[in-house]
Amino acid sequence: MFCPKCGAQNADGAQFCASCGAPIQQPANNPTPGPVPGPVPTPSPVNGGVSQLNSLAGNLGGILPLARIIAGAVMIICFFLPLYGLAGIINVSAMQMTFGIDVYGSHLDGSFENVLFLVAGILVLVAAFALKGKASDILTIVGGALAFILVIAVASTANSQMGGYLTVDYAIGAWLYILAGIVCIAIGVLQLIAARK
Repeated sequence: MFCPKCGAQNADGAQFCASCGAPIQQPANNPTPGPVPGPVPTPSPVNGGVSQLNSLAGNLGGILPLARIIAGAVMIICFFLPLYGLAGIINVSAMQMTFGIDVYGSHLDGSFENVLFLVAGILVLVAAFALKGKASDILTIVGGALAFILVIAVASTANSQMGGYLTVDYAIGAWLYILAGIVCIAIGVLQLIAARK
């Protein structure tokens, strides 16, 4: 048994240190000093991944609201940018697809359903400015998913309708729109994770 004051070794059961005279208290259940050996808890891989996401969400907490606003604004701007290129001949924006366009002296009618490209950005901005908490995060995810699905669905539908005669390619607006959609989905998910802390 060792003295807690001077560290000198004493006989088991000693009440006082033989070297310095300090009282020696014996633990009730553990006659030898030191930590009780036992299994060391190890974090599971699932809990480790969640804690890393929580840490990331916490570190980005101040940036995410601003990123949500920027992503929503980018979606609205993309409504006016060229989204698709038709066989390298002409580029069209979602606004032109909604209200129509003149091509080589002919007018092509638009389809009002294409206004959904604008709605996705509006949903994200409503989530940023008008809603709080979980509702804001879920609406951000919905807006991001809508943007992502719209760009791909419209191009796929147009390509299948043209039967291979013309191809519809993504223009700069489509790539920005897809990127903004992915950012919105990530922001919503990270915010939901941060709220669970």
